[in-house]
Amino acid sequence: MIGLRQGGLLSTLLFNLCMEKIIRNFRINPGGTIYNITRQCLAYADDVLILGKSEGYIKKTLEEMAAVTQQIGLQTNDTKTI
Repeated sequence: MIGLRQGGLLSTLLFNLCMEKIIRNFRINPGGTIYNITRQCLAYADDVLILGKSEGYIKKTLEEMAAVTQQIGLQTNDTKTI
């Protein structure tokens, strides 16, 4: 078996640490609203919402997210991405 048990205390902590690094590396302005920036990322618990002024900005953000997750040894599950 590889990995951690889902719902375990350690898995939650590691998930939060990884998501913190991924979201901070997006280089997105965390302040303001979508009206005055081109893209924005909102995260709560295990949900991430990416907003953008165009589909291109959203795709660019997803590509950046994939690159950062690969750097720390993770991958995005495209089948669970809407």
